Amino acid sequence: MKNRYAILTLALASASLVAESASAQNFLLPSTPEKGIWVESTHTRFEELDVDLPSTVWFFSGRLPLTHGFSAVVDVPFSYARIEDAEAGNESSTTFGNPYVGLELAALQDVSFELGMRLPLNTADEESFADMVAFVADPLRPEAFLEDVVPVTAAATIERALPAGFGIRARGGVTGLFDTSEESEDAEAAVDYGLVGAYTTGPVQMALGAVGRWYASSDEGDFAENSLHHAALSADVDLGGVRPGVSLRVPLDSEYRDLVNSSLGIYLQVPIR
Repeated sequence: MKNRYAILTLALASASLVAESASAQNFLLPSTPEKGIWVESTHTRFEELDVDLPSTVWFFSGRLPLTHGFSAVVDVPFSYARIEDAEAGNESSTTFGNPYVGLELAALQDVSFELGMRLPLNTADEESFADMVAFVADPLRPEAFLEDVVPVTAAATIERALPAGFGIRARGGVTGLFDTSEESEDAEAAVDYGLVGAYTTGPVQMALGAVGRWYASSDEGDFAENSLHHAALSADVDLGGVRPGVSLRVPLDSEYRDLVNSSLGIYLQVPIR
């Protein structure tokens, strides 16, 4: 398939440029419910690929409090891609990615810890290309659509309320990437980090922040060559118990901007009492 090879070229070009962690929560969005479900849908504009609407990457997520400050968190990723081809016409592909399962511990009032992994249950095959579109399009959670890799993440988040409706959230963690292929290679380690500022006024909450990942185990290149950063602006509103919102994400590194222009997303948070 011509389109599959074009996307594979982009995927290989961005393989060393993926960022952020295996976490079920998109750190760049406003805080998700302590108990509830949320859905994210993102469409990405590529520079060299005609991926049109309704091509989107989806994450269906939820959090359930357990006991003694522990909560279970899960997500199921899904990708749909449709590509315009002047010769073959429109082609489409769908793929379920690797589900995330994790535990969060609210250790202190402003500090939480998480430990989680993605299960290698990707439904992609040799004919699908939705997984590769998602891999290039969503650098926040690339492991959701990778094959033969089991990512394990340990991280801490600090969230502090400030006067006048402002708040700040910082995250740091380490992700181990374990190769499960027949030609298994040594595990890689990545350092994940992010900082988000938030503002709440009445039913509206907004967030502006940036995230990055540094592949600390890489033997080649300096920090700039082995890291990638993204920024995002998001806003949502409380409509009687549900919070619909929109987000705009842009790459900060020039090399990745040669592949991806921006990503526009919508999301819905549903707290459960």
